Amino acid sequence: MSAVNLSLWSLPIEMIMYVSVVIAGIALRRFSRWAYPVLAAIFALAWWIIPGDEFGTTLQTFNLGVFFLAGAAIYSFGLLKRITPAFLAVCVVVVVLAAAQDGPQTKLLLWVFFPLVVLGLGALPSALGKRVAAMGDISYGVYLWAFPIQQIVIAHLFGFVGFWVSMLLAAIVTAALALASWHFVERPALRLRDRASSRPEAVPANEGHPQM
Repeated sequence: MSAVNLSLWSLPIEMIMYVSVVIAGIALRRFSRWAYPVLAAIFALAWWIIPGDEFGTTLQTFNLGVFFLAGAAIYSFGLLKRITPAFLAVCVVVVVLAAAQDGPQTKLLLWVFFPLVVLGLGALPSALGKRVAAMGDISYGVYLWAFPIQQIVIAHLFGFVGFWVSMLLAAIVTAALALASWHFVERPALRLRDRASSRPEAVPANEGHPQM
């Protein structure tokens, strides 16, 4: 396998999403939160009408873009606070049934309900979740480190310890590296950003003084 980190394949698509949201937000201005559902509808329509390989870069961008934009719309419109455990259970059932089928109708269901499930589960109160969150935000570090660590562990230990033990070891090492990434790279970078954004702008020397 020649890939260094297969997880990074999504980064260009993520960048396209960020740029699209900025452009749509500027275009809509006062109605910037409507950029999410508007773009989601455009991406969904493009996925349906543009021919090509479903797993090719173009259609994958439109497909995953709808999930991204649907999640952003759910958050920006405050719908996350209205997801009850009962409604979340219904969403899970819909996603499971839709995933077992094939066709454009099931794709529409997944676009709507899968983001609700992901965000709803993430927002559920959990004692374990609070303890883990208190240690640091390891989500991005896991995203970056998981694939290379898995490949290293499988290459050197899989033949000795088997699949499940190798995956457990990979998970432990990945979590440790992600935690270190958060404390020594990501959080310091965020603090620098906050300092830069909160720094007062320089005031011209003659401002506030009467002109002669």
